[in-house]
Amino acid sequence: MSIKIIQISVPVDSNINISDFSPEENLLIIKIGISCLLEGRKSVLNLTQKEIQQKIQNDFKDEIQKLEMNILCEKETSKKIEERMEKMYDTQILQMKKQIDLLSTQLKEYEMSNKEIINKELNKAKEKYELLLQEKDKQNQLNREVFDKAIQLTNKNVTKSSCALGDDGENIFEYLSDTFKDFNGYKIENKSKQGHKGDFHLFFEEFNVLVDSKNYSGTVQKKEVNKIETDLMINDNMKFAWMVSLNTNISEYNRFPISCKWITTDVGVKCILFINNLLANKEPSNVLRQAWYICNEFNKMTKKIYSEDVDLSKYRERELKQKKQIENLQERASELRRSINTSHNILKQMDNDLIEMLMINSDKIINNNFELNNKIKEWCENNIKYTENDGSKLTSTEIWMKFKKENKEYVQENKITIDLFKDELTSLIDNSKFTEKTKKSAIEFIGFEFKQNENVVIEKKELQKKNKNQNPITITTEVLNKFYLSEYQDNKIIDEYENESNNIMTISSQNNIRPWQVVSLLIRHKKIFKREEARGYDIYKETEEYKQKIIKK
Repeated sequence: MSIKIIQISVPVDSNINISDFSPEENLLIIKIGISCLLEGRKSVLNLTQKEIQQKIQNDFKDEIQKLEMNILCEKETSKKIEERMEKMYDTQILQMKKQIDLLSTQLKEYEMSNKEIINKELNKAKEKYELLLQEKDKQNQLNREVFDKAIQLTNKNVTKSSCALGDDGENIFEYLSDTFKDFNGYKIENKSKQGHKGDFHLFFEEFNVLVDSKNYSGTVQKKEVNKIETDLMINDNMKFAWMVSLNTNISEYNRFPISCKWITTDVGVKCILFINNLLANKEPSNVLRQAWYICNEFNKMTKKIYSEDVDLSKYRERELKQKKQIENLQERASELRRSINTSHNILKQMDNDLIEMLMINSDKIINNNFELNNKIKEWCENNIKYTENDGSKLTSTEIWMKFKKENKEYVQENKITIDLFKDELTSLIDNSKFTEKTKKSAIEFIGFEFKQNENVVIEKKELQKKNKNQNPITITTEVLNKFYLSEYQDNKIIDEYENESNNIMTISSQNNIRPWQVVSLLIRHKKIFKREEARGYDIYKETEEYKQKIIKK
């Protein structure tokens, strides 16, 4: 089909998308439009002006009615919607109010029940702590009365008779020995009125101790040492003896606060502990407990020796029987005597070797015991404080874990167990300040808490070369402990050293620490700059402790 192009004029602002239709559709659109236009012109010509106006008004009325109807419908629908929304919100509000009322009633019930429970628990706790306080008050009153008596006894005139001084010393020791009341099988007997029995007999589960207390104003002489040695030999049921000098040192046995001497008797080897200047210690009862721990270690060490002594006694009995059987044989009597003399000499030599071995081991045990005791004591003073608040509590397990973490190498080297740590810890702290339900359970220390060491922060500036990325200057910090032992102990030792009558040996003895620790403390606080400058260092050089350190180095 052939196509022809028709040019039609239209207004400029008209927008006709005629290009979207095909030529046939364009032709149809033109024809229909022309016919409609012609029909419209005819109908318009036939209508009058009034009719046209009436028609337009009718059309407008119809349109207005339609619009009014639409508006009414919309109003009704909006009203219905509003009513529905109001009902829905009202129901939700009612439900929320009911929930709020229910929750408020439940909350009141919970508050009332909680108040009742809290009041009951508070009353129980009050009753419990009131009973504890009453018991503690009674204990404190009794301790105060006994302690006042002990102070009165120690403060009496020095010109008392030796008998009166002895009675005072016995009373003081008997008061201090109350620290053993929680030990298994403990019992004390006063033997001061009986000859060659000492002042007291202490009975424990594993061993017994003969005690001789000395309340002298001067050094305890050697004759007293010989006397307690004789008393220990006579009393077969006593394995250990303690010579306790309350205010002075003991002649020849004052190198350490606690020294020892081994002797041989018919029933086996026995040991004497010499305790110097007991009342000069801050807590004398702890020194006595430490003496007990040393004896306990010695007892464990000598148990093996007793089995050998039993075999030896059997051997002696057999030798005596053989001697009686061959007494009539004169030809072999001389040979038998020589063999007995030889075995006797060998026995003496064995006894001497045994005593020498025991002395070496006992010195080692004492040194280790003191070192461990001082280590734990020093650590406790730096890390634990007593608050006098029963609400503050620490368990032995918490203290052990912190000590083990901070002293890991020391614990491994010395093979320290939690049981040994608990024993040392309880020897440092008064019995009334901790509770122990069973032997293997954790001990609860009342009124103690960990403290933060007073530290000094020192900044060290380290300059780094600037690289390609222009890195900034780095600053590292280092924390140093301000005090060597503790603030109180450091100041106390410095004050004692400023008194020229004291030297490092006397200060170490008074404060129950090593001489080298006193020297290190003085250097820390810049009181001296070299160890050789310390007053009494030449005396320290002559001691076995210093010589052993040189040998180890």
